[in-house]
Amino acid sequence: MLNEQKSLDTLYHQLIKAIIFTDNVSVKIHGLLDETKIYRVLEEEFAKSKIYGMCIFLLTNDGSKLRIAATSDFHKKNIIFEEAFKSSLEQFRIEVNQSSLCSQVVKEEKTIEFRIIDLLKEIAPSMQSNLISKIFGTQKKRFIMTPLYYHGKVTGIFLTSSIPLSEQYIPIVRIFTRHVSADLELAKEYSEYEKMEETLRKSEEKYRGLFEEAMDAIFVADAETGILLDCNRAALRLVGRKKLEVIGKHQRILHPPEDVVGEFTDSFLRHVSKDEDEIIETRIITKTGKIRDVAIKARVFELEGRRIIQGIFRDITEQKKMEEELKHERDLLRALMDNIPDTIYFKDVNSRFTRINKAQAQMLGVKSPDEAVGKTDFDYFTPEHAKDAYNDEQTIVKTGMPMVYKVERIRRADGQFLWVSATKVSIKDTTNHVVGIVGISRDVTESKKMQEELVRHSEHLEELVKERTAELTNAGRLAAIGETAAMVGHDLRNPLQTIVGTFYLMREHLDSIPCSQEEKQSIEKLLNRVGGETKYMDKIISDLQDYAGPTKTNIVETNIYDVISETLSSLTIPDTIKVTVIISDSLPKLMVDPTLMRRVFTNLFLNAVQAIPDKGELMIEAFEKGEAAIIKVQDTGVGIPEANMPKLFQPLFTTKAKGQGLGLAVCKRLLELQGAEIMAESEVDKGSTFTIKIPFRR
Repeated sequence: MLNEQKSLDTLYHQLIKAIIFTDNVSVKIHGLLDETKIYRVLEEEFAKSKIYGMCIFLLTNDGSKLRIAATSDFHKKNIIFEEAFKSSLEQFRIEVNQSSLCSQVVKEEKTIEFRIIDLLKEIAPSMQSNLISKIFGTQKKRFIMTPLYYHGKVTGIFLTSSIPLSEQYIPIVRIFTRHVSADLELAKEYSEYEKMEETLRKSEEKYRGLFEEAMDAIFVADAETGILLDCNRAALRLVGRKKLEVIGKHQRILHPPEDVVGEFTDSFLRHVSKDEDEIIETRIITKTGKIRDVAIKARVFELEGRRIIQGIFRDITEQKKMEEELKHERDLLRALMDNIPDTIYFKDVNSRFTRINKAQAQMLGVKSPDEAVGKTDFDYFTPEHAKDAYNDEQTIVKTGMPMVYKVERIRRADGQFLWVSATKVSIKDTTNHVVGIVGISRDVTESKKMQEELVRHSEHLEELVKERTAELTNAGRLAAIGETAAMVGHDLRNPLQTIVGTFYLMREHLDSIPCSQEEKQSIEKLLNRVGGETKYMDKIISDLQDYAGPTKTNIVETNIYDVISETLSSLTIPDTIKVTVIISDSLPKLMVDPTLMRRVFTNLFLNAVQAIPDKGELMIEAFEKGEAAIIKVQDTGVGIPEANMPKLFQPLFTTKAKGQGLGLAVCKRLLELQGAEIMAESEVDKGSTFTIKIPFRR
């Protein structure tokens, strides 16, 4: 996913860079009134880019051939070109009818994308075309051709390099070509106008000829009265009138009524009041009432004692239409920039914002993108991020090297933290000096979260595998323990019964033994000791058998107080230990196995007694909580270290010198057989609490 985002970011970067490049070139040729200068600037700018190629073909007078007027690629390899085509660049011609690609552009006015090798194959033999393509390194390169216009008529072809996002780039090339067409048209017209003025000064006869044949409309009027004195044929065509309908009439008939201020039009008054030439855009109205846009350049001069004003009217209706179309397409591009979810920002060499899109404005928390102009990241982001971004940008300014797909964590104006993938590149002027940077940042928070989630899942799965492996290992171990416990319990139970029987007979015959009273007391003590150890051995066997199971349960309605009392009465508890039993009056009888519960209580009570070193207290409490009965067995003994708590109910785990580690494991198993559970809490030197939870409903 990150690779796809990087690829898409690269394509957007190329598109933005192409837009910036064409805009910069458009600015540089705008206002140039010399075709040669326009061609030279185009050649130089495209050559300096080292990315985009450019070539301008112009139709010959008869419209059958194309000649090269300007190119950014071939001058350095002109000798190779001349050898391949047996012609110089100046003499080289392309037959329009011999090239389907050129015909589509010239005759059908299409804008097309193609491989240069395909064009070469149409205008040169295959061996030469392949050789030229290899020499110029254009075998796989794609180019775009679009028509050049002059007064709405195709006059040539503009050719330039394409980029991967060609569908989005073609409208940009078309817009740029229209700019070039308009500038060339203006330069050509201006050149013709200058020539016409020179001719007028030299010869009235020549002036009249040029005056009449000029492509632009020319009107001559009295500067004081506004009466029209003369006009050329283009002027008559422009307003759709005959000469008799124009000469002697007031200049306001040329304009819509709403443009007339008092006696004169605003444009007329402005031209008359100024000595310097000024081009004013206004409107004219034809005889049929059709409105057309014109640009008027006028001069006031003295002729036979009269102030005369001569105005050159250029029909810019199509140009205005083109400008509107250009504005529309520019607005579309601006809409794309402002509505794209990625943040786009331009900065100067000091890392101050010069322009941002709406997404970036939202990121910064400003109402309008203009509010951020002149400010820096330090005004909006954390000092750590702002400093890091500033260092990155200054490195770009110093080296010109781009920063691509840097993933960084930033904080929005609303305090929310995001992960973004940032790409920043330098902006250079015509001298190749860095004058700023442009950056685009994409929100990759969700991708980052998914990546982190995958890592967490992976780690969780590893833990589950470890736990399951440990469970399986422990299960095998417990199975072995169970089998051993069952075997040992069975094998020891019968000998132990024999020992108990023999011990009973010895006690019965003790009085009949011929010995002193002192000796009998000594024997009595030994027998009591043997009896105690026998009971302990019996408990061990019972624990082994209870744990090894299976144990059958006899679940009946049981008074838990009776079970606790019977268990306590069966045990020998030192007088130094205070026993407290608290049973809630509201506690109902419980559905348990009384025999198994006595086994559980026996283990818990004995553990509590053994945990109290000298004197202390054993507290037993039973009460109702929610849908279950709670029984707590609490002692004030030595407590259990925290490290031992997780292993407390594991079989064969014990911290006592005399013990097998089965007591609590047996308690847990016997309670689980009854649908109950047991939990433990303990604090060293303060005591332990074992809590049994028995649900009322099963």
